[in-house]
Amino acid sequence: MKKGAYSVGCAGFHRRFVKAKQDSLFLLLTTFVTLNGYVLKRTKKNFLPVNRGGKLISIYDCDMEQKGRGIMRLIRAGVHFYVIGLIILTLGIALTIQSSMGASPFDALLVGLHRTFGLTVGSFEIIVGLTMVLGNALAEKKRPEFFALITSFVTGVGIDTWLFLLGDIVVPVTWYGEWAALLAGTILMALGVSFYLQSKIAPNPMDRSMLVISNLTGWGVSYSRAAISVVLVILAVVFDGAIGIGTLINALFSGMIISFFLPYVRMLKNGHRKHSEDFVS
Repeated sequence: MKKGAYSVGCAGFHRRFVKAKQDSLFLLLTTFVTLNGYVLKRTKKNFLPVNRGGKLISIYDCDMEQKGRGIMRLIRAGVHFYVIGLIILTLGIALTIQSSMGASPFDALLVGLHRTFGLTVGSFEIIVGLTMVLGNALAEKKRPEFFALITSFVTGVGIDTWLFLLGDIVVPVTWYGEWAALLAGTILMALGVSFYLQSKIAPNPMDRSMLVISNLTGWGVSYSRAAISVVLVILAVVFDGAIGIGTLINALFSGMIISFFLPYVRMLKNGHRKHSEDFVS
């Protein structure tokens, strides 16, 4: 064999050897990454770097960065205060219903609809919330804010869950037991609202109705809320709702208790926000 032919053959073998080595390394890398829970295809797009501020990062890191930003946006919107507030609020609602001394005007109507038509209290929370959303849209001649139904749905599920859990536990048979359940429920409802107000997740349909009435009539927010409460009490009486001394106590003192808790919950929120910013930085 000639020397030139031998050199060409060695060069070709060397190229094939290098290519096989690269393929082996690629296969080993793909197997390692796949075993760690990731699926990579043998295409260039999986390994293309992304230029981010003069720095090259992988597509996976870019996706994780976007997910992290989404989580931070939810935290800044107060999703944790939203969830905690609704859990506490629905616990208070369940306690006032179990007290048998009367619930808030809105919850009294829900109990009346439950007694009349048989669906759960939480189910009517969603149905009445949907009715309010549609009524607000008709009054303002705008598209319905179906996003507000998130709060109605979560609240309805929470009420039914707490009523199921407390059904055989909180059954007051004495007057002081009833008063204890009523007062504890009223305080927890106010505390839950104080937490819930720190979030910007989804509006409450009833609060939105209050603002709609205020805008259409020129009344203040307090008068608009009082008008809605009067209508709710009348409907609750018609449907044999949970009307009692607790309804009056809730109407008179819930606002005061909420005002008492708000500064402390705001302090808690500001402290948590500062801690989150320090953690991120």
